[in-house]
Amino acid sequence: MSSISKSGVDLNPLVIGNLASNYLNVTTAKDEFGGNSMRNSDFAKVSWTCQGDNTWRTLFENFQDARGTLEIWGSDTSAMDRARYSFAVTTPAYGVSDWGNESYLNGGWNTGAFNLQLITVGSGYNLNFQFSSYYSSNNVGTFYAHWRGVFS
Repeated sequence: MSSISKSGVDLNPLVIGNLASNYLNVTTAKDEFGGNSMRNSDFAKVSWTCQGDNTWRTLFENFQDARGTLEIWGSDTSAMDRARYSFAVTTPAYGVSDWGNESYLNGGWNTGAFNLQLITVGSGYNLNFQFSSYYSSNNVGTFYAHWRGVFS
């Protein structure tokens, strides 16, 4: 992923690692622009890896009280799939949230596929991620995302 800059300073993504054992807490993760929580951030870059075995894994924990878009690129091949999601989530108790897939572009016949789902966990939401490899359930895909927050 190429780096972006603000005032000439290169910024690195928030690196989650492999989703088999890691995830990102949206409330406590800090963005690159001054330490806001990712939930209250205008922009954040995130990267992770995931085994292509079609298993749901937690990507973001405490994913609530946030609005914006999430764009994801990734696969276990160089021809990556791309997807764009929009969201306006409150809390499960409030009961008014939306999560939508705006587009999904298949990078080619060999790229496999990924999916996301918003699930209720206690008094909050988690965003879960699933990847299926075209080649082997043992393959590991690499994924990159841009988080863009929207505020009123």
